[in-house]
Order: sequence, then structure tokens, then C-alpha cells
Amino acid sequence: DFLRSQWRAQVVAQTKPLPHTYCQAKNNGKTAVEEALRLRQIHDNMQKRISDLQSTLTDMDTPIWEAATTQMEIDSTREALRHAHAKVHQKESALGVVDRQSLRHLLNSPFLTKRMNARALKMRIQERLRSHKFELDRLEQSYRKQQSDHCINEQTQNSVKRQDPGIAELAQKYNKLCEEMQTLINRNQAP
Repeated sequence: DFLRSQWRAQVVAQTKPLPHTYCQAKNNGKTAVEEALRLRQIHDNMQKRISDLQSTLTDMDTPIWEAATTQMEIDSTREALRHAHAKVHQKESALGVVDRQSLRHLLNSPFLTKRMNARALKMRIQERLRSHKFELDRLEQSYRKQQSDHCINEQTQNSVKRQDPGIAELAQKYNKLCEEMQTLINRNQAP
């Protein structure tokens, strides 16, 4: 039952349509840069929020309950900051830049558009290869099943052929007994 559910989940994952992020577009580069800038802004806002929370925490006039709440909020914000930092790093490395000035410079870059389109194509090719592999696996399973069915069919035919003489022999004995009974009936020796 577990394997069936895993199989279904795999089929769903491998046969779902490709997301729009793998599409080519003339504004892909600009969109990617804007996304990187947006992520960078979120990252900066989180850093500012952490510094504000820390100043609240170090303030001597802060009540204990508020300090505890602030500490929990700092912990969750730091975790969110780590995730945001990872996203920013991933997006900027995909663009091939490391600072904000480079991002703004690349906003309308034709090279970046081509690079993002090439990346989209690469991802589509990878997805197609995965789905193609999945289809080939299904085809191979179908072929193996067909071969297995063929072998079972041959075995059944051979079994029938082996049993044919026995069945024919039994049928001949039956017919012979019927003829003998008919002869007894004709001689009036039947009850």
C-alpha cells in the first residue's frame, strides 16, 4: 500500500506540466533582475527588523514578558533571514552578479535576457529528459509484460498440446462406450 502511494506520487510529480519559469521570454532577464532586487530588499528589511528587535531587547525599560516575546521574534526572524539570504544568493548566482549596482546595470541587458532564456531552455531540456526516461521505463515495463504474457501463452498452448492426446483418448473411449451401449440397446440387452 505504501509503495502504491509512493508510485502514484512519483507519477503525479513526473507527469505534471512544466512551470512557466522554464519558458523563454524577451523580459526574462529584466524579470529575474527585478526579482533579485525584490529579494535583496526583503533581506535588508529583515536585517533592519532584527536590529530594531535587538535594541528593544537591550533597553532596560522593556518588561520581561515583552523581552521574552522579542527574543522569540528575533529567533524566527533570524531563521527567515537565513532563508532569504539563501534565496538572494541563489538568484544572484543564477544572474552571475554579486552586488546591487551590478543588478541595476543588468536591468535591461540583452545578454542577461539571453542567459535567462538559455537557463530556461536548459531546465526544460532536463525536465523533458526526466519525462522521456519515465516514458521509456513505462515502455520497457510494457515490453517485459508483453514478453511475459507471450511466455505464459506459449506455456499454456504447450500444456494444452500435451493434454490434447489425453483428452482425445478419453473422448475416443467415451465414444466407444457410447457405441457399445447403442449395440446393447439394439440387441435389447439394456435395462
